[in-house]
Amino acid sequence: MFRCFTWYLVAALLFLLAFTPADAQMPIPGAGGRPSISNGLVGTYVNQETGGFCYVYRLGRGFLFVDDAAQRLAFARAPNGKLQSFSLNGQAVPDITVTVDRDAHGRIVLRFDAPGVASGYWVSAS
Repeated sequence: MFRCFTWYLVAALLFLLAFTPADAQMPIPGAGGRPSISNGLVGTYVNQETGGFCYVYRLGRGFLFVDDAAQRLAFARAPNGKLQSFSLNGQAVPDITVTVDRDAHGRIVLRFDAPGVASGYWVSAS
């Protein structure tokens, strides 16, 4: 009797969980507009040139970008609304500016611009 009741309880629990929306089914907040530079920037991205996974982490008031070659570079908000690279340990860093935008599907797109180099793009993996 108890074993039968346990199976009914498990079945009921699975039934209720089936109607909980998955993260992929939730609407994207602010889709279509420019995203704000906030914690919403943190996550996994795909490097459009290499197809490799890249990551953005929160770092104090800025962000730590880790590319698919495990290279790390810190960025902070610039007065023009973009992100600008800066040094964490006093070493020279490349002059890179990141523009944050959204594509037609509402995914966050990061465009990397540096003097004398073609623009690079990361697109949100989620």
